[in-house]
Amino acid sequence: MLEQLLKKSSVLIDKSKSILIIPDQSLGTETIGATFGLALFLEALSKGVDVLISSDLSKKVSFPESGTSPKKPSSLITEIYDPRAFIIKINTQEKPASQLKYEADKDCLKIIIDSERENFSPQDISFEYTPFGYDLIITLGIGNLKNLGDIFLKNRDFFQQIPIINIDIKPAITAENKNTINLINQGCASKSEIIYSLLKQLNSQLIDKDIANWLAFSPKKESDKIFNQAAKLIALKNFTTIKNNIFIEIPQGFLEEEVTKKTLFDLSHKISSNFFKIENIFLFLEKNKEFIVVIYVKNSNNLEKIKSWLNGTVYENCVFVKIKSPSIEEARKKIITLLNISW
Repeated sequence: MLEQLLKKSSVLIDKSKSILIIPDQSLGTETIGATFGLALFLEALSKGVDVLISSDLSKKVSFPESGTSPKKPSSLITEIYDPRAFIIKINTQEKPASQLKYEADKDCLKIIIDSERENFSPQDISFEYTPFGYDLIITLGIGNLKNLGDIFLKNRDFFQQIPIINIDIKPAITAENKNTINLINQGCASKSEIIYSLLKQLNSQLIDKDIANWLAFSPKKESDKIFNQAAKLIALKNFTTIKNNIFIEIPQGFLEEEVTKKTLFDLSHKISSNFFKIENIFLFLEKNKEFIVVIYVKNSNNLEKIKSWLNGTVYENCVFVKIKSPSIEEARKKIITLLNISW
Protein backbone atom coordinates (compact mmCIF):
# COMPACT_ATOMS: atom_id res chain seq x y z
CA MET A 1 0.00 0.00 0.00
CA LEU A 2 2.73 2.49 0.99
CA GLU A 3 4.71 1.65 -2.15
CA GLN A 4 1.66 2.51 -4.31
CA LEU A 5 1.16 5.80 -2.46
CA LEU A 6 4.84 6.68 -2.92
CA LYS A 7 4.52 6.06 -6.67
CA LYS A 8 1.31 8.13 -6.94
CA SER A 9 2.94 10.95 -4.98
CA SER A 10 6.09 10.92 -7.11
CA VAL A 11 4.01 11.07 -10.32
CA LEU A 12 2.08 14.05 -8.94
CA ILE A 13 5.30 15.84 -7.97
CA ASP A 14 6.84 15.14 -11.39
CA LYS A 15 3.87 16.82 -13.08
CA SER A 16 3.86 19.85 -10.78
CA LYS A 17 5.72 23.09 -11.44
CA SER A 18 4.87 25.23 -8.41
CA ILE A 19 4.56 23.61 -4.97
CA LEU A 20 3.52 24.99 -1.59
CA ILE A 21 4.77 23.12 1.49
CA ILE A 22 2.77 23.63 4.69
CA PRO A 23 4.15 22.03 7.86
CA ASP A 24 2.35 21.74 11.18
CA GLN A 25 2.65 25.33 12.43
CA SER A 26 3.65 24.23 15.94
CA LEU A 27 7.02 23.69 14.22
CA GLY A 28 8.85 21.04 16.19
CA THR A 29 12.49 20.54 15.26
CA GLU A 30 11.80 17.26 13.43
CA THR A 31 9.04 18.95 11.41
CA ILE A 32 11.36 21.80 10.43
CA GLY A 33 14.09 19.36 9.39
CA ALA A 34 11.67 17.29 7.32
CA THR A 35 10.18 20.42 5.72
CA PHE A 36 13.49 22.04 4.80
CA GLY A 37 14.98 18.79 3.51
CA LEU A 38 11.95 18.24 1.27
CA ALA A 39 11.98 21.85 0.03
CA LEU A 40 15.68 21.73 -0.91
CA PHE A 41 15.14 18.47 -2.77
CA LEU A 42 12.22 19.91 -4.76
CA GLU A 43 14.35 22.94 -5.61
CA ALA A 44 17.00 20.53 -6.90
CA LEU A 45 14.25 19.07 -9.12
CA SER A 46 13.82 22.60 -10.56
CA LYS A 47 10.39 23.05 -9.00
CA GLY A 48 9.09 26.38 -7.77
CA VAL A 49 8.81 25.92 -3.99
CA ASP A 50 7.40 28.08 -1.20
CA VAL A 51 7.37 27.04 2.46
CA LEU A 52 4.58 28.52 4.60
CA ILE A 53 5.85 29.43 8.08
CA SER A 54 3.33 31.71 9.77
CA SER A 55 5.42 32.44 12.88
CA ASP A 56 8.95 33.46 13.83
CA LEU A 57 11.19 30.43 13.36
CA SER A 58 13.79 31.68 15.81
CA LYS A 59 11.23 31.42 18.63
CA LYS A 60 10.37 27.84 17.72
CA VAL A 61 13.66 26.14 16.84
CA SER A 62 17.23 26.29 18.11
CA PHE A 63 19.26 26.14 14.93
CA PRO A 64 22.87 24.92 14.81
CA GLU A 65 25.56 27.56 15.30
CA SER A 66 26.33 29.86 12.39
CA GLY A 67 28.59 28.18 9.87
CA THR A 68 27.35 24.67 10.71
CA SER A 69 23.70 25.04 9.74
CA PRO A 70 22.75 23.47 6.39
CA LYS A 71 21.42 25.62 3.58
CA LYS A 72 17.82 26.81 3.98
CA PRO A 73 15.08 26.83 1.31
CA SER A 74 15.01 29.84 -1.01
CA SER A 75 11.46 31.01 -0.30
CA LEU A 76 9.82 31.14 3.14
CA ILE A 77 6.43 32.89 3.18
CA THR A 78 4.23 33.92 6.12
CA GLU A 79 0.85 33.85 4.36
CA ILE A 80 -0.77 32.42 1.25
CA TYR A 81 -0.94 34.99 -1.53
CA ASP A 82 -2.16 33.44 -4.75
CA PRO A 83 -4.52 35.92 -6.45
CA ARG A 84 -6.39 34.89 -9.58
CA ALA A 85 -7.65 37.05 -12.42
CA PHE A 86 -11.42 37.42 -12.76
CA ILE A 87 -12.68 36.36 -16.20
CA ILE A 88 -15.93 37.60 -17.75
CA LYS A 89 -17.19 35.27 -20.50
CA ILE A 90 -19.79 36.39 -23.06
CA ASN A 91 -21.56 33.99 -25.38
CA THR A 92 -21.15 35.51 -28.85
CA GLN A 93 -22.37 32.52 -30.84
CA GLU A 94 -25.69 34.17 -31.77
CA LYS A 95 -24.86 37.76 -30.82
CA PRO A 96 -21.48 38.76 -32.25
CA ALA A 97 -19.79 41.57 -30.31
CA SER A 98 -18.99 44.67 -32.32
CA GLN A 99 -17.20 46.78 -29.73
CA LEU A 100 -15.68 46.46 -26.24
CA LYS A 101 -14.72 49.38 -24.02
CA TYR A 102 -14.65 50.31 -20.35
CA GLU A 103 -15.14 53.38 -18.19
CA ALA A 104 -13.46 53.81 -14.83
CA ASP A 105 -15.35 55.82 -12.22
CA LYS A 106 -14.11 56.52 -8.72
CA ASP A 107 -15.52 53.33 -7.18
CA CYS A 108 -16.74 51.47 -10.24
CA LEU A 109 -15.46 49.92 -13.46
CA LYS A 110 -18.01 49.75 -16.28
CA ILE A 111 -17.44 47.27 -19.11
CA ILE A 112 -19.43 48.22 -22.21
CA ILE A 113 -20.08 45.68 -24.97
CA ASP A 114 -22.00 46.43 -28.16
CA SER A 115 -23.61 43.74 -30.27
CA GLU A 116 -24.03 43.68 -34.03
CA ARG A 117 -27.58 42.36 -33.59
CA GLU A 118 -29.79 42.26 -30.51
CA ASN A 119 -28.63 43.35 -27.07
CA PHE A 120 -26.73 41.06 -24.72
CA SER A 121 -28.65 39.78 -21.68
CA PRO A 122 -27.44 38.55 -18.26
CA GLN A 123 -27.98 34.98 -19.51
CA ASP A 124 -25.21 35.52 -22.08
CA ILE A 125 -22.65 36.31 -19.40
CA SER A 126 -20.73 33.94 -17.10
CA PHE A 127 -17.75 34.31 -14.78
CA GLU A 128 -14.70 32.28 -13.77
CA TYR A 129 -11.17 32.67 -12.40
CA THR A 130 -7.77 31.85 -13.82
CA PRO A 131 -6.07 28.81 -12.20
CA PHE A 132 -4.17 29.13 -8.94
CA GLY A 133 -0.45 29.74 -9.25
CA TYR A 134 0.35 26.62 -7.21
CA ASP A 135 -0.47 23.24 -8.70
CA LEU A 136 0.38 21.10 -5.65
CA ILE A 137 0.24 21.42 -1.86
CA ILE A 138 2.32 19.18 0.42
CA THR A 139 1.32 19.17 4.09
CA LEU A 140 3.41 17.71 6.92
CA GLY A 141 1.86 16.58 10.19
CA ILE A 142 -1.36 18.58 9.70
CA GLY A 143 -3.85 15.76 10.38
CA ASN A 144 -6.80 17.96 9.44
CA LEU A 145 -6.67 21.14 7.35
CA LYS A 146 -8.97 22.81 9.88
CA ASN A 147 -6.07 22.60 12.35
CA LEU A 148 -4.46 25.38 10.30
CA GLY A 149 -7.06 27.79 11.69
CA ASP A 150 -7.21 31.11 9.82
CA ILE A 151 -4.82 29.84 7.15
CA PHE A 152 -7.50 27.34 6.11
CA LEU A 153 -10.55 29.54 6.73
CA LYS A 154 -9.20 32.40 4.59
CA ASN A 155 -8.22 30.08 1.74
CA ARG A 156 -10.91 27.39 1.70
CA ASP A 157 -11.27 27.35 -2.13
CA PHE A 158 -7.50 27.16 -2.46
CA PHE A 159 -7.32 23.99 -0.34
CA GLN A 160 -10.35 22.39 -1.97
CA GLN A 161 -9.19 22.81 -5.57
CA ILE A 162 -5.45 22.07 -5.53
CA PRO A 163 -4.18 18.46 -5.17
CA ILE A 164 -2.65 17.71 -1.76
CA ILE A 165 -0.06 15.20 -0.57
CA ASN A 166 -0.45 14.80 3.19
CA ILE A 167 2.64 13.30 4.88
CA ASP A 168 2.32 12.09 8.46
CA ILE A 169 2.98 9.28 10.93
CA LYS A 170 -0.49 9.71 12.43
CA PRO A 171 -3.81 8.79 10.76
CA ALA A 172 -5.50 11.55 8.75
CA ILE A 173 -8.72 12.73 10.41
CA THR A 174 -10.59 13.93 7.33
CA ALA A 175 -9.85 14.81 3.73
CA GLU A 176 -11.21 18.28 2.84
CA ASN A 177 -10.03 17.69 -0.70
CA LYS A 178 -11.01 14.59 -2.71
CA ASN A 179 -7.67 14.89 -4.56
CA THR A 180 -5.68 14.25 -1.37
CA ILE A 181 -3.05 11.51 -1.19
CA ASN A 182 -2.55 10.51 2.45
CA LEU A 183 1.08 9.36 2.52
CA ILE A 184 0.94 7.96 6.03
CA ASN A 185 3.05 5.29 7.72
CA GLN A 186 2.38 4.82 11.42
CA GLY A 187 5.31 2.40 11.61
CA CYS A 188 7.84 5.16 10.87
CA ALA A 189 9.65 6.94 13.68
CA SER A 190 9.45 10.34 11.97
CA LYS A 191 8.06 12.21 8.98
CA SER A 192 11.62 12.49 7.69
CA GLU A 193 11.72 8.73 7.19
CA ILE A 194 8.63 8.84 4.95
CA ILE A 195 10.05 11.81 3.04
CA TYR A 196 13.35 10.00 2.56
CA SER A 197 11.46 7.09 0.95
CA LEU A 198 9.66 9.57 -1.32
CA LEU A 199 12.91 11.29 -2.35
CA LYS A 200 14.45 7.93 -3.26
CA GLN A 201 11.40 7.22 -5.42
CA LEU A 202 11.95 10.52 -7.26
CA ASN A 203 15.76 10.66 -7.63
CA SER A 204 18.10 9.46 -4.88
CA GLN A 205 21.10 11.05 -6.64
CA LEU A 206 19.82 14.51 -5.67
CA ILE A 207 20.02 13.81 -1.92
CA ASP A 208 23.05 15.91 -0.99
CA LYS A 209 24.66 16.72 2.35
CA ASP A 210 22.34 19.66 3.14
CA ILE A 211 19.20 17.64 2.44
CA ALA A 212 20.47 14.68 4.48
CA ASN A 213 21.41 16.97 7.39
CA TRP A 214 17.95 18.53 7.50
CA LEU A 215 16.27 15.13 7.38
CA ALA A 216 18.52 14.12 10.28
CA PHE A 217 17.77 17.29 12.27
CA SER A 218 17.26 16.70 16.02
CA PRO A 219 16.58 12.94 16.24
CA LYS A 220 14.47 11.96 19.23
CA LYS A 221 14.53 8.16 19.31
CA GLU A 222 17.10 5.43 18.77
CA SER A 223 15.34 4.37 15.57
CA ASP A 224 15.56 8.00 14.39
CA LYS A 225 19.31 8.00 14.97
CA ILE A 226 19.85 4.87 12.89
CA PHE A 227 17.71 6.26 10.07
CA ASN A 228 19.57 9.58 10.19
CA GLN A 229 22.97 7.89 10.14
CA ALA A 230 21.95 5.77 7.15
CA ALA A 231 20.66 8.84 5.28
CA LYS A 232 23.86 10.80 5.96
CA LEU A 233 26.10 7.87 5.01
CA ILE A 234 24.31 7.37 1.68
CA ALA A 235 24.41 11.12 0.99
CA LEU A 236 28.22 11.09 1.35
CA LYS A 237 28.34 8.74 -1.68
CA ASN A 238 31.47 6.98 -0.34
CA PHE A 239 30.48 3.70 -1.91
CA THR A 240 31.37 1.41 -4.79
CA THR A 241 29.04 -1.07 -6.47
CA ILE A 242 30.32 -4.31 -7.97
CA LYS A 243 27.68 -6.56 -9.49
CA ASN A 244 25.02 -6.98 -6.76
CA ASN A 245 27.34 -5.91 -3.94
CA ILE A 246 27.86 -2.44 -2.48
CA PHE A 247 30.97 -1.37 -0.55
CA ILE A 248 30.57 1.61 1.81
CA GLU A 249 33.24 3.38 3.85
CA ILE A 250 32.24 4.73 7.27
CA PRO A 251 34.34 7.89 7.82
CA GLN A 252 36.35 8.38 11.00
CA GLY A 253 34.21 9.95 13.73
CA PHE A 254 30.97 9.32 11.83
CA LEU A 255 29.56 7.08 14.57
CA GLU A 256 29.49 9.15 17.74
CA GLU A 257 28.23 6.44 20.08
CA GLU A 258 30.12 3.32 21.12
CA VAL A 259 30.48 1.00 18.14
CA THR A 260 28.84 -2.36 18.82
CA LYS A 261 27.73 -5.24 16.64
CA LYS A 262 24.13 -4.20 17.20
CA THR A 263 24.88 -0.62 16.08
CA LEU A 264 26.55 -1.81 12.89
CA PHE A 265 23.83 -4.38 12.19
CA ASP A 266 21.07 -1.79 12.65
CA LEU A 267 22.90 0.64 10.36
CA SER A 268 23.49 -1.94 7.62
CA HIS A 269 19.90 -3.18 7.90
CA LYS A 270 18.55 0.36 7.44
CA ILE A 271 20.87 0.95 4.46
CA SER A 272 19.71 -2.31 2.87
CA SER A 273 16.16 -0.96 2.57
CA ASN A 274 17.50 1.69 0.16
CA PHE A 275 19.12 -0.74 -2.26
CA PHE A 276 16.50 -3.28 -3.32
CA LYS A 277 18.62 -5.03 -5.99
CA ILE A 278 21.76 -5.31 -3.84
CA GLU A 279 22.44 -8.78 -2.39
CA ASN A 280 25.20 -7.92 0.09
CA ILE A 281 26.23 -4.68 1.80
CA PHE A 282 29.84 -4.27 2.96
CA LEU A 283 30.58 -1.61 5.57
CA PHE A 284 34.24 -0.73 6.22
CA LEU A 285 35.14 0.92 9.52
CA GLU A 286 38.79 1.68 10.28
CA LYS A 287 39.75 1.13 13.92
CA ASN A 288 43.16 0.66 15.55
CA LYS A 289 45.00 0.32 12.22
CA GLU A 290 42.71 -2.40 10.91
CA PHE A 291 39.33 -2.53 9.21
CA ILE A 292 36.18 -3.94 10.75
CA VAL A 293 34.19 -5.25 7.81
CA VAL A 294 30.46 -5.79 8.27
CA ILE A 295 28.73 -7.81 5.55
CA TYR A 296 24.95 -7.55 5.64
CA VAL A 297 23.67 -10.66 3.84
CA LYS A 298 20.11 -10.41 2.54
CA ASN A 299 19.92 -14.12 1.73
CA SER A 300 20.38 -15.80 5.11
CA ASN A 301 21.24 -19.09 3.35
CA ASN A 302 24.59 -17.52 2.42
CA LEU A 303 25.53 -16.48 5.96
CA GLU A 304 27.45 -19.62 6.91
CA LYS A 305 29.23 -19.75 3.53
CA ILE A 306 30.52 -16.19 3.84
CA LYS A 307 31.40 -16.75 7.50
CA SER A 308 33.55 -19.76 6.63
CA TRP A 309 35.19 -18.09 3.61
CA LEU A 310 36.19 -15.05 5.67
CA ASN A 311 36.70 -16.82 9.01
CA GLY A 312 34.31 -14.32 10.58
CA THR A 313 31.57 -14.26 13.21
CA VAL A 314 27.82 -13.96 12.72
CA TYR A 315 25.42 -11.52 14.37
CA GLU A 316 21.82 -11.48 13.10
CA ASN A 317 22.11 -11.17 9.29
CA CYS A 318 25.69 -9.89 9.38
CA VAL A 319 29.13 -11.43 9.13
CA PHE A 320 31.85 -9.55 11.02
CA VAL A 321 35.51 -9.86 10.06
CA LYS A 322 38.71 -7.90 10.76
CA ILE A 323 41.14 -7.14 7.93
CA LYS A 324 44.63 -5.72 8.46
CA SER A 325 45.25 -3.31 5.61
CA PRO A 326 46.85 0.12 5.03
CA SER A 327 43.83 1.46 3.11
CA ILE A 328 40.20 0.78 2.36
CA GLU A 329 41.10 0.03 -1.26
CA GLU A 330 43.42 -2.77 -0.16
CA ALA A 331 40.89 -4.05 2.37
CA ARG A 332 38.20 -4.12 -0.31
CA LYS A 333 40.48 -6.01 -2.72
CA LYS A 334 41.21 -8.63 -0.05
CA ILE A 335 37.49 -9.15 0.56
CA ILE A 336 36.80 -9.35 -3.18
CA THR A 337 39.59 -11.91 -3.61
CA LEU A 338 38.41 -14.04 -0.69
CA LEU A 339 34.82 -14.05 -1.92
CA ASN A 340 35.81 -14.33 -5.58
CA ILE A 341 33.67 -11.35 -6.61
CA SER A 342 34.42 -10.49 -10.22
CA TRP A 343 35.21 -6.86 -11.14
